Amino acid sequence: MRLLCWLLLTTGVAAMLVQPAATPAVSRRSPTAQMALPEPPDMLVNQISICAGNIRVKQDPRYLTMLPYQAQKLPLEYCSSWPIWVTNPGGKVPLSRVPVPEAALDEWWTTWVPPAAFEQLWLPEDLPQPVARPAIGLVLSNGEPRYVFPTLDTTLVAPDGVVWRNRGLNSVPLAKTWLHYGESPPEALRLSAYHAMTAGGEGEAEGGERGGEEEAEWRPYLTCLGNWPVQAALDEALLALERLPPLLQKKLGQGFHYLLVPLPESSSLPASALAPRSRLRLFLSDLQDFDPNNVAASSRARGDEATAADAVDWQRGECDLTVCTVPSGKGSPYLPKPYEPLYQREW
Repeated sequence: MRLLCWLLLTTGVAAMLVQPAATPAVSRRSPTAQMALPEPPDMLVNQISICAGNIRVKQDPRYLTMLPYQAQKLPLEYCSSWPIWVTNPGGKVPLSRVPVPEAALDEWWTTWVPPAAFEQLWLPEDLPQPVARPAIGLVLSNGEPRYVFPTLDTTLVAPDGVVWRNRGLNSVPLAKTWLHYGESPPEALRLSAYHAMTAGGEGEAEGGERGGEEEAEWRPYLTCLGNWPVQAALDEALLALERLPPLLQKKLGQGFHYLLVPLPESSSLPASALAPRSRLRLFLSDLQDFDPNNVAASSRARGDEATAADAVDWQRGECDLTVCTVPSGKGSPYLPKPYEPLYQREW
């Protein structure tokens, strides 16, 4: 429903849709079944956090820069539409681009929708669960790494071999908290992943707000991936950037881009981690001993009494996702053409 609303609102044809909000027009289910599927919670994240830094980047002289002493914020709308690329080891081209909307949306039904997910991962109810591999993400500025964060590379491979990453809105996870690239030596950085359900069970998972008091509503986090080194992934990203053909070098050398790199040799997350209404948290940090159930306390290595501000002071990248089931677009007259091979096949 939200995918359809976005398309209609951005193209000025909202008057074409006159159905009740509780009956998604992008689903073939009966009205009773449609109303039984809960709406995803309201989006609460409206900005990106960038951790403070106070050292020079020493790992690579090409990217030498002075890091700010204070944390920074970026409006989400500013960075939610940047192009997204994924490393392609062994391919003819070292990077592949995730499809995103064309600049002109006059014919919105012919193009893709924006897939970036900073807070919720949407899983259409009639598609198989995607495979989720832990990954790092780089923010490139004019072709050079500026920020790094933890994330997931979620893929759905069709029988014909096509790999689907953009499966609709909120289908390509990114992250809400970034580290400055080079803040910590790459060999010291570790990525860890955890998942949890609400204490009240699956039926009560929707609707809670993030942060602070909401932590008590979630069961203890279970480890999906513990302290996985990321240096090999960073090396892979730099090698891919060095081997770009001239045309791609020019394209990535202008403006901001995301580059996702699945961790080499890492396993995919268990299916339970992507269960509907579960919560996933991924951290990227040089701190290897911390409690995901008490981030504030973990941010103080000295053992002093933790405060709410400590969670902010901990230098880390963080991806925090709630997994939501959403109606399918199968059979809808508003389904954009690029998605027809995905939604109109039998899985």
